[in-house]
Amino acid sequence: MTGKCQLCNQTESLRESHLIPKYIFKWIKDTGSGHLRSAENLNIRRQDGPKYYFLCDNCENLFSGFETYFAKEVFYPIVNDGADRFDYNHKVHLFVLSVLWRLVKQDFLPEESEPAYRRLLTNLEEEWRRYLLGEKKLKDFNRVHLLCGVDVRHPNEIDELNTPDRFIHYFARYVDAGITGNQEHKFLYLKLPRMLFIVPIQGLQEDRFQNTAIHIAGGVYLLEDAGILEPLIGCYFLNRVRQINELFFEVSPNQRQKLADLSEDKWPEIKSKDLGVILDYQHRQQKG
Repeated sequence: MTGKCQLCNQTESLRESHLIPKYIFKWIKDTGSGHLRSAENLNIRRQDGPKYYFLCDNCENLFSGFETYFAKEVFYPIVNDGADRFDYNHKVHLFVLSVLWRLVKQDFLPEESEPAYRRLLTNLEEEWRRYLLGEKKLKDFNRVHLLCGVDVRHPNEIDELNTPDRFIHYFARYVDAGITGNQEHKFLYLKLPRMLFIVPIQGLQEDRFQNTAIHIAGGVYLLEDAGILEPLIGCYFLNRVRQINELFFEVSPNQRQKLADLSEDKWPEIKSKDLGVILDYQHRQQKG
């Protein structure tokens, strides 16, 4: 179809493309039961992530370069090989902003009704759009943080927090994204399997982020050295997983039985895959 490219603003033939790269959803299917279900509606199976006519060929190819680099240098080494570090260049920072920019443009901005936050997001969207095109440098919204792992709780928190059942599963295998906070603090997040990216946009205390920065020019990331001690972050994701837990209780009886049957029938196949390993680890942590 022909329309205005959301990045370059030119009227061109538009490509149907994913807001979040297709290979991430493919990895989840290949290393699990072979099916996807949205956390927003667990009654419906999905074959893929959502797609939109959003970018022209040139802009789609620009973003594809970031996505390919991220897959090769970061995503697969972590989810497949359990890498405890990675070296990276400027394309990782660009990758994160390119995904979040699409989500802001397509989902978050249209849904934001509070005038002050809408202005904030509008400014962020325009700064990122021009930066992704190479037209200007980042000024106000330039920080990206990453926390990696399956169980991202700090050891001292394990006995203090009532951790939801799916907490480990969420960090290990879920895709999620949003904008959240309160009147003083606000941040964007992108949740991929084993990875949580945080982009502060207002008032967040980053002195409590330890070795989590993804630098614009690149660098070395050491998974074991990174931690986030900001309570706002921990509380939000505990509550987010609780919300997802509650959605499972709202699944129709028919779908709940299908999920149970699928789990039982597929367990011999699943148990040696990543999903089986995570479910076993989660079970052992809950018993311990």
